[in-house]
Amino acid sequence: IHYVAKNLELEKIENKRLLADNADLQHEFQREREGYLNTIREQEKKILLFRTMIEKMSRVMQRSCNYCNTDRIIEQARYDEEKNLYILPEPTIEDIQLPQMGNLPAATNARVPYNDYITPSKSMGTPPMTEYEDDFIVPTQMNTSQQHQQSNMNDEELDRRYGRNESSNLPAEKTRIKRQEQLLNQSSLLQRTKRPLQMN
Repeated sequence: IHYVAKNLELEKIENKRLLADNADLQHEFQREREGYLNTIREQEKKILLFRTMIEKMSRVMQRSCNYCNTDRIIEQARYDEEKNLYILPEPTIEDIQLPQMGNLPAATNARVPYNDYITPSKSMGTPPMTEYEDDFIVPTQMNTSQQHQQSNMNDEELDRRYGRNESSNLPAEKTRIKRQEQLLNQSSLLQRTKRPLQMN
């Protein structure tokens, strides 16, 4: 009985030691767990800070730089497990060349002329001239070769050429004179109709 009681006492002492070790392990595990949780919280805060800083920087960054779009950079990033680091694309800046204003003709005021929109297959012909447009035609300026050729002509050639032109312009001249007579007749009729009204 004395031997059994002694063994029981030893077992109780061993049990208390194991319980104390278990409590120490649980306490250490709880302390490490809280440390890990605090580290995770700090990392999440830093990630949020870096994310906010990147968003602020991307707004002021040039649009031609590839790092202005952070979402695309995150998609293109690759993680190397052996080196334990991220492989990111190199920052590049695209050269955007705008059309130079000096290449456009000055008369168009930096606009594309209307004639450029007309295809050769659908070219528009000149509109027919009316009988009243002859009075408003401005003679075009002759070039140097035409002036030199005209100066070398004698009087007979000039009379023959311009006489022929005058004969070709006779129908237009007759039409213009006829129109003037019609306008004069209409004005005289209006004056005659106004006189009786004024007398009354």
